[in-house]
Amino acid sequence: MPTVVLGSSEEFPEGEGVPVSVDGTEIAVFNLGGTFRAILNNCPHKNLPLDPAGSHQLGAVLGAVDEERCTIQCPWHNLEFDLESGHNPVLDRALPTFDVTTNDADEVVLEY
Repeated sequence: MPTVVLGSSEEFPEGEGVPVSVDGTEIAVFNLGGTFRAILNNCPHKNLPLDPAGSHQLGAVLGAVDEERCTIQCPWHNLEFDLESGHNPVLDRALPTFDVTTNDADEVVLEY
């Protein structure tokens, strides 16, 4: 499985999401209390990005994140997606999710 270093963990502040592009795929990476989650940055409801303006601030653009439940809410229509499985119960569909870890150099690494 290919991996790519996305950057230092410091570039992914806790409580924020950061949009990244990996081989042309737009992904939103979230730092939830030092645990990283990544999900396709595209809501399947209307094919709109979870990050429409390119902002890194959760709640402002990327929608509300519930760290306890590990979910993100689409800023367009408030659909909620599980950041671990990508599932949305209303659409009964799931967005692709990606494995994200940190390495010994404290870099965020995505597997895809």
